[in-house]
Amino acid sequence: MLKQLVLLLLTITAFSACGSSDKNTAQTKPDTPAKKVAPIDSIRHSVVYPQEMSSPRQSAFDEYFVRIGDRNYYCGYKGKCEESDTLGGKRAFLFDLKAEYLIDRVFFYPSGGNYFVVWQETNHTGVYTNVALFEKGNSKPLWKKRFSDPDPGQIAVDSSVAYVTTLGMVCKMDIASGEVLWMKDSLFDPMKSRFKKFDKPIVYTNTVCFFDFPIRGRKNKRDTIKVNDQSGNFAR
Repeated sequence: MLKQLVLLLLTITAFSACGSSDKNTAQTKPDTPAKKVAPIDSIRHSVVYPQEMSSPRQSAFDEYFVRIGDRNYYCGYKGKCEESDTLGGKRAFLFDLKAEYLIDRVFFYPSGGNYFVVWQETNHTGVYTNVALFEKGNSKPLWKKRFSDPDPGQIAVDSSVAYVTTLGMVCKMDIASGEVLWMKDSLFDPMKSRFKKFDKPIVYTNTVCFFDFPIRGRKNKRDTIKVNDQSGNFAR
């Protein structure tokens, strides 16, 4: 009799335990999926802005000059580029841009032992923006790209790529090969004076912002476009 009572109590205890386990399992809620967090689009601190060569421009024959690090760089009005280690010191030939008439603006950036150059040139057919990569002592560029529009703006360089602007055009280029990775052109609006000339681009983790300059007496507002850095599509 006692043995049967013990077996009955064990059966009731096991049944109660199973029931309790099932109940607890049924009440357990599934894990809530984590919310997707948008990637942070922060400014890239690796971006540099090569200094534009300066010139007194008292005449069309004045040369351009810029000091980068411990070197002085010179560019004649027809494009002959030289360097020296001291002001007034002996100059060494670098390369020649070979302008037909004259050079108007020059951005100059030493890159990996070569020289990345953006300049505006006037010749017998008009005014253009040229971009090229030169090696020291060789006037034939490693590559050269000509854009049909003038007014090159401040360029931005991030390691192996550069962001270049002209009148109504923005693009991203590979410095080593000269390949245009993406381009947005035909942006200039003569009626509203939009995107005639660009200020320096601001490069973020995922996007690039381009700003035009206000025009005194005609346009006080700065217009802006934002581009996805990878795809080249317009971004919000």
